[in-house]
Amino acid sequence: MHLVTVNDYLSKRDPYWMGPIYHALGVSVSSIQGQQTAGGQGGVSFIYDPGYESGKEDDTWRHFRPITRKEAYLADITYGTNNEFGFDYLRDNMVVDLSQCVQREVNYAIVDEVDNILIDEARTPLIISGPAAEGALKKYNLADKVARQLIGKIVTEKDETDAKTKNIDIEDGLDYLIDEKNHAVKLTGDGVVKAQNKLNIESLHEFQLKWEHYIRQAIIAKELYKKNREYVVNNGKVVIVR
Repeated sequence: MHLVTVNDYLSKRDPYWMGPIYHALGVSVSSIQGQQTAGGQGGVSFIYDPGYESGKEDDTWRHFRPITRKEAYLADITYGTNNEFGFDYLRDNMVVDLSQCVQREVNYAIVDEVDNILIDEARTPLIISGPAAEGALKKYNLADKVARQLIGKIVTEKDETDAKTKNIDIEDGLDYLIDEKNHAVKLTGDGVVKAQNKLNIESLHEFQLKWEHYIRQAIIAKELYKKNREYVVNNGKVVIVR
């Protein structure tokens, strides 16, 4: 059974607190922690074992024995965060050999703070990305420069309704419209032409095929992702927080 918690601390504290009871009932309990530790090593997992002593003085978790990720999922009860369960599932679907999978058949789950995990946290997708394709970084940098020269605004459903009611062209004078709720960008006809000119591309087909995605992403980053609100920079790395 999986017991899903909202952070690594709870997914470690709760099974340790409950460990003696589970052990008395003959039930094994484990904890999976974040994939990256401070030392940059792989994810750490533990199983409650009253016969194990860490040997560390004043160790709060002295009966938590380190185990592999796969062993943690073999326990009767596995505590972890929604992100760790989700990422392990994604990683298992990327392995080249089934023996590399860490999760086993799924049976039951108990979700702690279900409103937080299934509503608030569910707004942030779990994405595993690989190395950027060759030349992609240059494209993103150039797309960013172009996006900063385009003019647009965030449009609500009320704005669209009012424009239709008053028979006003909501795209007039704008290069793009932003749907903040759905994180979507619509390039106007003027915006496409302006972007093509900035990129020195005459073919609309070539723009749509090779550049439109990069321009849209650059506009979303410019308009909807603000530093220290939607993302923070930690040790030189960008971390999405919302």
